This record gives sequence, structure tokens and C-alpha cells, in this order.
Amino acid sequence: MRKYLFLLFLLPYSFFVSAQKATLSGNVVDESITPVEYATVALLHPADSTLAFFGITNNTGAFTVKNVDAGQYLMQISFVGYITYDSLLTVSATPTMNMGTFILRTQLQDLGTVEINALKNPLSIKGDTVEYNAGSYKVQPDASAEDLLRKLPGVEVDQNGNIKAQGETVQKVLVDGKEFFSDDPTVATKNLPADAIDKVQVYDKSSDEAEFTGVDDGLRTKTINLMLKEGKKSMWLGDVQAGVGTEGTYQASAKAYRFTEKNQFAGLGMFNNINQYGFSIHDYIDFNGGIGSLMRSGGFRITSDGDIPVNFGQSVDGLITSGAGGLNFTHESDDKKRINISYLANGYEKDLQQNVLTENFTPGYTYTTNDTSAQVTRNYYHRLNYNYQNKSDSTWSLFSTGGASLNYGKALGEENTSSFSDGILANTFYSLTDSRSNGWKADADLTYLRKFSNKWKYIRTTANADVKSTLTASQWNNLTSFFPDLEEIADAQFRDDKNVQLTGSGRISASYSLPKSKYLEPFISFGGVSELLQRQQGISGAEGIPTDSLSPEFQRNNIWLRPGMAVKYASKSTQWRLSLAAEGLQMMNRLDGSAYPGTAICHFIPGSQF
Repeated sequence: MRKYLFLLFLLPYSFFVSAQKATLSGNVVDESITPVEYATVALLHPADSTLAFFGITNNTGAFTVKNVDAGQYLMQISFVGYITYDSLLTVSATPTMNMGTFILRTQLQDLGTVEINALKNPLSIKGDTVEYNAGSYKVQPDASAEDLLRKLPGVEVDQNGNIKAQGETVQKVLVDGKEFFSDDPTVATKNLPADAIDKVQVYDKSSDEAEFTGVDDGLRTKTINLMLKEGKKSMWLGDVQAGVGTEGTYQASAKAYRFTEKNQFAGLGMFNNINQYGFSIHDYIDFNGGIGSLMRSGGFRITSDGDIPVNFGQSVDGLITSGAGGLNFTHESDDKKRINISYLANGYEKDLQQNVLTENFTPGYTYTTNDTSAQVTRNYYHRLNYNYQNKSDSTWSLFSTGGASLNYGKALGEENTSSFSDGILANTFYSLTDSRSNGWKADADLTYLRKFSNKWKYIRTTANADVKSTLTASQWNNLTSFFPDLEEIADAQFRDDKNVQLTGSGRISASYSLPKSKYLEPFISFGGVSELLQRQQGISGAEGIPTDSLSPEFQRNNIWLRPGMAVKYASKSTQWRLSLAAEGLQMMNRLDGSAYPGTAICHFIPGSQF
């Protein structure tokens, strides 16, 4: 009996030992016993040479490979300029294994780079770039690039498609070094098939401006570059979804992507009557050329006064029939020139009918309101965007973004309200409203960057302009009746608003190199806004007579100038910037043709960034 009890006690312990994972450690040196930094230590499955575990040596040549399952592996140690070390390794269930010191012999021929010399070369280190061979990682035949990334050691993908590499969030996914329709990483990872990918590169990408000027601004973007196989650099991708339901409900959507080495084309369409209004925010960003083309003056450029065809998850009342479509075209003749044009259209019709019964109770008294309303709303929206980049000359670059939009809306509403006091009709209210709106908007940004080969590193010039016009017209007819005397009060009015606004600004800055990674940055910025608001409001009817006191004309004209100086320190790990600017502001406004007293303001603006 004691023997069986002892065996029962020992059984779970044996399972614990068999499931235990090992941590391998060791050192890598060269023939002169100098530590080899950034050498790759890889454990491969002998059957198919796929990568199972890996580690990288530190500045002392030491490495650690954690959570290794017990079993047999092909161990390979490699680095640029050295002959790859190969050996069969059996890992036991012991918690730690110190494998001692490994000596790499110098490669007589300069290979330029190093790759693990297994059959499929699963991993290589090229400077600060980790490169994976996609063929070394087994995925299902219909797997996407996202499924492949989940197999790569050091790369994590959550259920929403967000990617982390070496513990940092991946902000950009490129395909053959180019943006894939947009800089939303999931567009490439969710749509590209895994079997089209040859290699996956992971690295920290400097900003475009830093790469061009050579002045480190400290900005780094964790980037994945998916390198396609020959013969897979042109293809169609997409999906179609459609469904019908009870009571005549339906929903349909389609996406199509076409890309070649120089051109990218995307199309998107949706149509439904189940209150799914417009595109998702990701689709909107993708079809406008990505977040980069939606950024303007440091802000996110979704500013179409609520008329953009985007579903933010907002609550929707009534029954909506909605349709939307988008086209996106990108031409990139080489890695120096790129033009992106996108068009979006959206339209919807909303039918809202409501009946609200409200009862208020007090001791011995009740007050009841019955409200019935109906409204039909139609809205249509068009938006054309462009994004242009030209870096064909080594001494200058040009960037420009912009677009134009057009929208139209109409709403008709009717409301009936009856109020009862202790069951007796007290008053009624009837309202009929008609409102219309239309508007257009255009905007453009331009950045010119010129670099030099002396102490003056570069000069940067930016300019932007916006112009928009909106026109709203509304009229209402209200009739209030009081009982039992049947006293009636009628109210019939109209209001028309016309608004035109022009905004422009510019900035010129330069960078002068100082000792010890410091830079002096003189700058001057300027801008202004001109706006006209005309309102006509009065009693509606055949004559439509406006009321002077309710119908102002307001003009706003403001200009400003801001010269200044900044000192900046920039390295890979540390950045700071101190600045001081003087701003002069002149405001000149008019109301109904009469000028307000001009206002001039001058003040200093200190600034700091760390």
C-alpha cells in the first residue's frame, strides 16, 4: 500500500519534469578570443530545418535561449564574416544548460552578409535588421501574411491584427519597400497571402526627413517589410460579402486590390438598409492614402463638418438606407516619385418616425404629453484627395497633399404635440420644418526641403491654404393652440446663412550645425484668415421680408507674424528643443459695414520639447 501511495505522489512530479522547459546559455568568441556581438544562435528542427528557438549574443558575446522544449535540434551559430557553426544538440529536461564557449572561424571570402546555412536559411541579421525566410515557417495553404507573422519568433499579433516586434508596436508595414495602399499595417497583413512572401524584414525606420537631410531627429518607426517572391509582385486581392434577411433587409460589400511593381489600385463599395452608415474608419484612412496623407499641420485631417462617410460607431435613430463607394490609385515609378489619388462618395436616406408619451403624476393631479414626429433626411457627399512625393533629386524633395469635397443635404420634418391636464386637452403644437444645406471645400499643403553640404544642413519651406463655402437655408411654420378658448399663436420664419472662409499660412525654417550634435534653427511663420458671414432671417411668406436686427453681415480679417529661434539636440537616444518666438497679431473686423477698432497684439512665446 505504501508503495502505491509513493507512486501516486511521484506521478505528478514526473509530469512536471517532462513538461519542464530549459534555458540554454553560452558564449561566442572569435579565434582571438574576442567576443562576437550580435551573432545569431538558432535551434532548428532537424526534419525540415524550420526555426524553433533563437537568441542573439550581447556585447560580451553571451547568449541565452529561453523556454526550449526537450528534444533534438540542429544548432547553428552565425555572424557576418565567420564560418557558420553547425552541430546536433540534444536538450534535456534540466532547467538550465550552460553550453560553454563557441569559437567562430574567420570566413576567408567576404560574404557581405551572413545567413544561417540551413537548407532554408530561416533567420539572418543584417546590421540592425532581422530578416526571416518565410519558407522556413509552416502555415496553412490559404494563410495570410498575418498568420505567417504569428509564426515568427519575436513577433506578436493580437486578435485585432495589431503587431509587436521585439516588444515594440509595429507602425508601418511595407511591401517590397513601398507603402501598400496606405500606412495602416493591417491592409497588407490581412490581404496578402503568405505563400507570396519570400522574406520578412524587421527594423527601425528613421523619419523621411532625417533620411533625406542626414540630421537625426530621434524619430524611429518599428517597420516590417514584406519582400515578395518573383512572380508574385502582381496580383488581384479582395473579397465580397452579401446577405439578405427578414422584412426586406439586405447588406452587401466588396473590396478589390490590384497591385503591380509600379501601380496600386483599390476599390471599395457597400450598400445596405440595416443602419450601417458609411465606411469604417480604417477603410476611410486606407482609401485616402493612409494616415500620412490625412495629417496636416500636426493634426488629423478628418474635418468635413460631419459629412464624411465614416461609421464611428455613433448611435443612429430611424431607418437608414446607405450606399458608399471609393477608388484609390497610386503610381510609383521608382522609390523617388509617388502620386496617390483617391475618391470617396456616400449617400444615405433616413426615415425617422417617433411617438413619445409622457405622464407626470402629482398627488391628485396628472399632466400628459403625446408627441408624434416624422422626419426624412437625405445627405450626399463626395471627396477627392491627392498625395504627391518627389525625391528624385539628392539635394531637394517636394511633398504635397490636398483635396476637395462637395456635400448636399435636405431634411423635411413634421411634429404634432398634444398636452392634457387631468385628461382635458390643454394645448396643441404643430410644426413643419424644411432645411437644406450644401457646401464645398478645397485645401492643399506644400512642403519643399532643400539640403546643403556645409554647416547649413537644410532649409524647409511649407505653405497651406484652405477655402470653404457653406450655404444653409431653413424655414419653419409653427402653430400653437390653447384650450378651451382656442387661442392660436402662429410663427412662420426663415433663416439663410452663407459663410465663406479663406485660411492660409506659411513657414520658413533652417538648420545650422553646431558642435556636439546640436543645431541652431531660425524660423519665421506667418498666416491669416478672412471670413464673411451673411445671414438673412425674418418672416417667411410670399415676400420673405428679413428682419434687420436678425440679419447681420460679419467680416473677420486676421493676420499674424511669428519670427523665432530654436536650439535643438538630437541623437538616437536623446532629443530636446528650446525655442523663443515673438508673435504679432492684427485683427480687423467689420459688422454691417462698420469697422471695429483695430486690435494689435504682440507677445513672446517660449517653447520646449523633450
